[in-house]
Amino acid sequence: MATVTVTLFVNTGAISNQSNVDANSSFGQPQNITNENFTINPNTLDNIIWQGFSSSAPSTDAVNITSIVYEGAYNVFGSNQPNGNKQNPEKVLGTVANHTNGETEVYKIFFTVSNNGVLKNQQFHIDPIIQVKP
Repeated sequence: MATVTVTLFVNTGAISNQSNVDANSSFGQPQNITNENFTINPNTLDNIIWQGFSSSAPSTDAVNITSIVYEGAYNVFGSNQPNGNKQNPEKVLGTVANHTNGETEVYKIFFTVSNNGVLKNQQFHIDPIIQVKP
């Protein structure tokens, strides 16, 4: 069992609505891989930590990961929906369920952004892939 950390980098000064999420956020992947095609490959029973980071003002702005919601037919976290830890900045921890080897799912990562401690009045989401190793 290992811990896999996934960091979402957000230009907190430029993101303003759902339509510009892709232009202002990434997981640090190569430019030829879209956010929707970004894939993490954990093993069963691995812990995954999703965290956010402001790429434009890291000392004053925050990216809070509030929940992870699966969109497919099979939830690799079992029956649980991982939710944020209510800290600042907020992170989400999920544990990959046993017997999920080889499963591939699209997930929605929900997040909020604050500038200088002021929360933007919108929740954003981004949809990467989790593919559990066989």
